[in-house]
Amino acid sequence: MPVRPTVPTLKLSAIQCIGINFSKICYGVDNQSQMNKLIESEDYLKTEGPFKVWPARLLEELYEILCRKRCSSYYLNILIQPQIRNFKIQPGTIHYAIVYLQQRCPKLENFELTGSIDVIPDFFIPVFSYFPNLVKINLSGNVIDDRAFETIGIYCQNLQHLNVSGSTIQDGGLRDLSKSPQNIPRCKKLKYINLLKTKVSKEAVGSLLYYHPLVTDIHFEDIIGAFAEIENLAAENCNKTQFIVMGISGVDEYRVKVLSCHEKRDINTEFCNAIEQNPGFEEIEIVDSHLKSKSLVSITHCRNLQSLEIGNNDDFAIEFDEGIGPILTLCGQSLRKLVLDKFRSVDIEMVGKSCKKLEVLGLSHILNYEKIKNLNRGSFCFLEELDFLNEYACRIAHNILKQLLFNSTSIQYLHLQRMDCLDDILWTQVISKNNLSSLVSLTLDQCHSISGEYIADLIDQPNSLQILNIWSCKFITNLNKETMKKTISRENYDMCFRLLPYMGYVAHPLPPLGIRNNGDGELEVEVEAES
Repeated sequence: MPVRPTVPTLKLSAIQCIGINFSKICYGVDNQSQMNKLIESEDYLKTEGPFKVWPARLLEELYEILCRKRCSSYYLNILIQPQIRNFKIQPGTIHYAIVYLQQRCPKLENFELTGSIDVIPDFFIPVFSYFPNLVKINLSGNVIDDRAFETIGIYCQNLQHLNVSGSTIQDGGLRDLSKSPQNIPRCKKLKYINLLKTKVSKEAVGSLLYYHPLVTDIHFEDIIGAFAEIENLAAENCNKTQFIVMGISGVDEYRVKVLSCHEKRDINTEFCNAIEQNPGFEEIEIVDSHLKSKSLVSITHCRNLQSLEIGNNDDFAIEFDEGIGPILTLCGQSLRKLVLDKFRSVDIEMVGKSCKKLEVLGLSHILNYEKIKNLNRGSFCFLEELDFLNEYACRIAHNILKQLLFNSTSIQYLHLQRMDCLDDILWTQVISKNNLSSLVSLTLDQCHSISGEYIADLIDQPNSLQILNIWSCKFITNLNKETMKKTISRENYDMCFRLLPYMGYVAHPLPPLGIRNNGDGELEVEVEAES
């Protein structure tokens, strides 16, 4: 059965009780009027409260629960104590919280403030000089002055984890964070940095990596381009990389886990150079870049490949047989995640036989799937997440879905789009082989052959279903919607259910010009051959 709301734990109930009676317990007042007088006179600041000697972790939990939605200054006065090591500032309390933290928490190790766009950017410049012991900083989504990152670089020498995704950091801020004007590296212990959705350039990221060769987790849209900049910096410094400059013994190559590029440009040379400089990579993420199948051969030397995400450009330049197949044959045993987008053809049977431990599979914008004659019982046994999107509405045989779903007893997230082969008979066969007991989220998008009664039955099956989305499926009607809503309400299931009724035929998108399916499972392709 889908999960039901659980009874709060004794700890949670006790903390909620403290929240209800906070003013009485901490300030000794009986009503909000008396509390307001204390606030107006600022006499509340003289009260130390009863939590001064509480363990740090328990005090942090108290803050997280009581101040999840809003938090007034008189709450912060009591809850921010010197023993706190981890603190997430809530919107609307930024100024009060930072003042209390600066005054009381010099040993703070984890600082988190996200989505702040209303505070003057200059406000953050001196803040981090008060917290020299910070190990982890999360400033994602903030409008923040670049000079604040110079402060971090100067004072936070223990920093290991920095998240500035979606923030206003620019090249100057990243440069001042990573090195001094004399090119002396700062924050030498840095191992993780998230720069996604920022305005920093690949040149600035390359400079950061050059001065921080021990960074392993760096999230950025063009790491491959950054390694090209590292090569330029090494040449400018007579090929003396920072391994030598920083005195790091026993290290002669970079250890970045993810090699990525989301840029629409030719990266064939840069890709090979990045792999040469960073042979210990674990993940490849290519989206919309021009890359030839033969350039992917260098990946086959990796014996610890965990994730492979390849999104072709509009020329569909990478072929499955020539580019992806050899990688799966030689590296598939270690692969946990495979995402393929914009391919002329994909061989599901080969994927299953080569990648026995695959947990996440994503398929989209595929023009054709090779036929499967015999199902393999050993394929997709560990699959936990399947995104099977059929944007071009190509014909998918029943055996494709059977191979993907019959053995995946651990599947938790399932998203199927335009699966005309998914009818009541096939769904019944799937459930008889695999009752989907681990299923947490199911999304059916324009699957016009399955009826609502069979999906409604899923709600009463033994599973962990929490999210059910039905988008414009022809035979899943408003009547089915009301039936499922009544079942969820009657059984008190803790479940998010959304159904968009069928509104008529919607034309599917067409492949790029020059690449199309002739309707017989074979492709007519009009693109230039690889040079």
